[in-house]
Amino acid sequence: MKATPITREYYENFDLAVLDDKLNFLVKKLSKIKTEQKKKVYYTELYATYLQLIEIFCINTFAVSDNDLLGNIFLSNGKIRNKIKSRFFEEKTHDGDDFIMYLLKNFVFANKDDKKDRTQQKLDYKHMIKESIDDYIKDKDFLNSYKHGFRVFSEQGHSLFIGMTDSGDREKIQDFSASVSYYVKNEEVISRCSISFNWERVYVKSLVLISVLENLKRVYLGDGTEINFKYVTFEDRQLVASKYGCFRVCSPLA
Repeated sequence: MKATPITREYYENFDLAVLDDKLNFLVKKLSKIKTEQKKKVYYTELYATYLQLIEIFCINTFAVSDNDLLGNIFLSNGKIRNKIKSRFFEEKTHDGDDFIMYLLKNFVFANKDDKKDRTQQKLDYKHMIKESIDDYIKDKDFLNSYKHGFRVFSEQGHSLFIGMTDSGDREKIQDFSASVSYYVKNEEVISRCSISFNWERVYVKSLVLISVLENLKRVYLGDGTEINFKYVTFEDRQLVASKYGCFRVCSPLA
């Protein structure tokens, strides 16, 4: 992005510490509290903060890749959603990469002197970012409900079961550590929608997004000196993988 007084001022004051501190506070609470009844107080705030972070991530990666800060930070909600669908799921960059790989090459794994094999780390990053974008597209109405009228509430984590037709038994498919619900109105129909997820994985995805944004800021404000890129290390990939998954359901209200 071409440096102008307003863009430089924007990124010099672009401080993600507020969101980072908020996420850490919520996760520490969820890690220490033992009872589900007390834990659920924090689920709504965690998921809303996560979705807000995805929106910030998208707007700022668009601004840098388009070389147009003002044209992106003032996008309306509808235009943000349409641009996310187009940029992340349809378009290719000038060198043939998809948008996520463009971001990883330029703003995460961009140190040419780094000799470490980061193939798996790149795949982990790509999967986490893609999953986050998918969450935003599917759950944007939750964020709107949170911001407009606070039409949201938390519920306890639960397990997802599938019924066996022949025997009538139920088989557990997956456990979810958290659940949030919200009210949405489409035309004249009001529905109650629920999102079940694992808060541990939401936290990891948030750390990935923050690391990309912090690197983006470093690159933009860099003066040609060597940049110390920040990475998220997946030390226990099996544990992170076990928290994969999200379940959504909407039911019309009578």
